[in-house]
Amino acid sequence: MLKKLPAAGSEFPLSQTLVCITGGCVITGIVNTLSFSKNLAIYVFASWQITFGLALIFQKAKVYGASSIKQAQRVAEMAGLCWVLFGILSVIATWEDTLLATSLIWAGVTLNGTFSVLAGPYRLTPASKKETFIVPCNTVIVSWVASTMLIEFTH
Repeated sequence: MLKKLPAAGSEFPLSQTLVCITGGCVITGIVNTLSFSKNLAIYVFASWQITFGLALIFQKAKVYGASSIKQAQRVAEMAGLCWVLFGILSVIATWEDTLLATSLIWAGVTLNGTFSVLAGPYRLTPASKKETFIVPCNTVIVSWVASTMLIEFTH
């Protein structure tokens, strides 16, 4: 069962997550008003996922490997590879408008959205300075993609 840490110091409270989601929806409204396509959101999302995956492989995995659980490095590398592949598959999904392509994007949105929740309000350790920037950015990008997908679905 998930346990929420009490708000203190450098942790990321639920209120900040909600502000980021709201900000993502506002940005989406502005971007959609300017007639940007859903593909732009997906390309930004894919770039974010690939960058995030590479950072996990080449930076964070070494940190986890230095812990008392050495296998954590391999698990982090594997998670990073999955993030990179989700990014690549997200770009490929823009080539066709099929149920499989849409499902793939929603799977990426779910993965990244879950990250925002688990690395934000439900994190197990205090957030680093980088994480207090990365989690809100992730939340805004995920909100943007999810809302553009929903807007397209309703039209």
